[in-house]
Amino acid sequence: MYSESTLSGMRDVQRTEFGQRLAAARRHANLTQGALAKQVGMSQSAYSEAEKSGLGSAFTPQIAKACGVNVDWLATGEGEMIPRPKGLETAQAVRVGKLKGVAVVGRGNGGAMPQVIWTDSDYPAGHTGEYAEDIASSDPHAFVVEVEGASMIPKYTPGNFALVEPGTEPDLEDDVLVRLVTGETMIKRLVSRRSGFSLASYNDTVVLHLKPEQIAWMYYVPYPIPRRKIKSRT
Repeated sequence: MYSESTLSGMRDVQRTEFGQRLAAARRHANLTQGALAKQVGMSQSAYSEAEKSGLGSAFTPQIAKACGVNVDWLATGEGEMIPRPKGLETAQAVRVGKLKGVAVVGRGNGGAMPQVIWTDSDYPAGHTGEYAEDIASSDPHAFVVEVEGASMIPKYTPGNFALVEPGTEPDLEDDVLVRLVTGETMIKRLVSRRSGFSLASYNDTVVLHLKPEQIAWMYYVPYPIPRRKIKSRT
């Protein structure tokens, strides 16, 4: 039997860890406290208090869904933070080292990219029927996008492609694929996280300054892929 003081201490630790998971989930989704609270129907003060105090929230399932994390992980800390899509175990076994069949999804600049890339399908949402052959990556969620527009020349040229790794957290000066809540998608260079996100190009002096609530998702882009690597499944 635990003493009352021990039980109280354990509860304090659980609340602290829950608050930390809330904050981690929100950062994963690139949302401010106010933006997340609005999405799930909470007041900003109520959400802020939940994150600060770690007190359980009846909105936990809605928060998990809005942030794209596992509700069990958010509520209890058990399991993985990010849900695994159906068939991922098989995909992991195949997609180690030399990857084959990494799907081409949507377009890399201004095209129709899905709001959620991985669902419960064996292939990412919005896949085009094309795939990249012999691509090196260890990310089981990796996908490929076509490059449009000239702002990232000479590294990313129109008509060629880029590998995207959602499982890798981008650092400053990394290339990223960014989808705005308005639906616009672009490949840019992450140059600052101060007061939001600053995104630059390689041959354009314009720097975009975006608030977290303007971004639906932002994924790491490790390197370009030449068109000759792209094959059709048909």
